[in-house]
Amino acid sequence: MNTYHALIGGAAVAAAAYMRPKTSKKAIVAAVNLYGDIGSPSSANLSLTTMKSAIHKAFTTPGVKAVAFRLNSPGGSPFHSEELFTYIRLKAEEFKVPVHMFIEDVGASGGYYIACAGDFIYASTHSVVGSIGVISEGFMLKNLIEKIGIKHYIFAQGKNKAGITPFTEPDPVEIDNLTTIQKQIHEEFIDVVKKRRGEKLMKVDGELHPDLFTGKVWAGKEALTMGLIDGIGSYYPVLLKMYGDSLVVKEIETKGGLKDMLRKLLSEVAANAIKPYISSSALPMCKANF
Repeated sequence: MNTYHALIGGAAVAAAAYMRPKTSKKAIVAAVNLYGDIGSPSSANLSLTTMKSAIHKAFTTPGVKAVAFRLNSPGGSPFHSEELFTYIRLKAEEFKVPVHMFIEDVGASGGYYIACAGDFIYASTHSVVGSIGVISEGFMLKNLIEKIGIKHYIFAQGKNKAGITPFTEPDPVEIDNLTTIQKQIHEEFIDVVKKRRGEKLMKVDGELHPDLFTGKVWAGKEALTMGLIDGIGSYYPVLLKMYGDSLVVKEIETKGGLKDMLRKLLSEVAANAIKPYISSSALPMCKANF
């Protein structure tokens, strides 16, 4: 047995033991791609809105024995990450079908949040995994606009309405507010990882490894050691080892027809049309992302 098969063997055996026997002679596994940044359907290609139909179809495939997700995402919106995670778990529990997550290039931040919906998580030795944290970023343009003679005005009702903008010095009160929001989101992220990974997470002297929730990322083998994944391998070799010659993979395509294209186009046109009338300068600075 070579190293590759040794690494995927233990996880594959555990996964096989989890399966409930089916009457069908074929081992049908529905496969779905979860690719891209996570966010609003008008600005990203990975959200529940764009994936709901495909996910539902995967779990309702006649005779399906498991659902496999190929995941490649660096993260994005906490809301849309949670929405995808929750929907996948609801379907898994509704249809009593196990979920396998296969991280490709990257399953980080919101991407890893979604990966936690899997009963078993796999990755390549080259995959980047983790980044369990929250980030907000922006630019400080105050000195630049003053240098070129531009003045910035804010007219607002509510002392905290303006928030943090790139045109004024950050207010300590607003920074504290943003930090509080980030902490709340981060704590919920950590809670999901703890609940889904449980005792698999690496411990040092009886406590969870101090680097687990710092936003750090790991390559595949390190992620396995940290307990963030269950095995090393890509989806087809792992599934083939698990089900043998009876394996039948049913590829589930995401809808991308004219109707969806028009909906996305109209959403973007509407968003661009109202931009001049919205005080958007504070939003990039205050938005928290996975």
